Amino acid sequence: MTTITQVQLMDLLATEYDMTARSVVPLGAGNDADANSFLVSTRDDARYLLRLRRGAAPEGALRALAEIASSGQPRLSAVVAPLPSRPGDFAVPVGPHTASLYPYVDGADAMKTGLSNGQWVELGAFVRALHDFEPTREVRSLLPVESFVPAWTATVWRLDAWALGHPDGEVDGEVDTATARFARFWRDRRGTIIDLLAAGERAGRVIRERTPRLVVCHADIHTANVLVPAAGPIRVVDWDGLLYAPPERDLMFVPDEHAAPFFRGYGPFDPDAQTIAYYRLEWAIQEIGDYGRRIVPPHGEVLEGRFRAAAFDEFIRLFDRDHEVEWAYEALARAATADRADR
Repeated sequence: MTTITQVQLMDLLATEYDMTARSVVPLGAGNDADANSFLVSTRDDARYLLRLRRGAAPEGALRALAEIASSGQPRLSAVVAPLPSRPGDFAVPVGPHTASLYPYVDGADAMKTGLSNGQWVELGAFVRALHDFEPTREVRSLLPVESFVPAWTATVWRLDAWALGHPDGEVDGEVDTATARFARFWRDRRGTIIDLLAAGERAGRVIRERTPRLVVCHADIHTANVLVPAAGPIRVVDWDGLLYAPPERDLMFVPDEHAAPFFRGYGPFDPDAQTIAYYRLEWAIQEIGDYGRRIVPPHGEVLEGRFRAAAFDEFIRLFDRDHEVEWAYEALARAATADRADR
């Protein structure tokens, strides 16, 4: 991302939020290659989180999120929503980026801490309340609607062409360790990757023909986006992907070993195995595309070598036991079993 100075961010806070910041400190890099977060401390010792995104912000998601947070429904109090700027906007331009300001939640993510059974029940109740929420017609018109076409397919095909066209991982006449390893690994796993793309396309076509019920979904509600404060209820962050989709879009993140307490909170529901399979396939395709693009040009060129190396480590982990690719094939097998049982 283009470097933006602390002074520029402090000026932004003063101009757009009428806030006098004492410091704006970058936080550790998250898993979004297109966003950075900063801890803002004000002169009266209040703390906020400033999120800087590359390009335009998802207006529909931010407005819907603010509407959900202001609904007054107790079960939706876990939402961490953006604060409006002085003119009432939820995202403001900063050069080629957009910025949004959030309350700061002092807590660790549940991927590190885990969730107790009671917290899984709490999360289930929250997700059900989200799925039952009906936004206003205006906000509803701004939210994206599930297409059942894996969004990262084109990126994966671009990566495939790059790996085949650069067998040594050469970039501008030089060989980078991460790109060289990536090119070799991609060719070794190319059969699996192409099979995932084909399976995702087939599964999406099946779901489209069923015209399933669509609800408001977080769309990225794995445990890394659930914060566990030292005291108080869980909080849910990272709402950029908010969209209308079948409930399974969120439910595919529920691990089998925690399904019982989650569904005690969520309530009776029988997830469709074919829809879960589609979303597991889509997730595997997304992760392959997202980590892959951080390694090779044009996106990977702007990242430091250590970040490309870290992205490659995450990329190959997708193909390990009990990770995204295996989860996708397991979900496909379950869908096939369910389909045979229905015949």
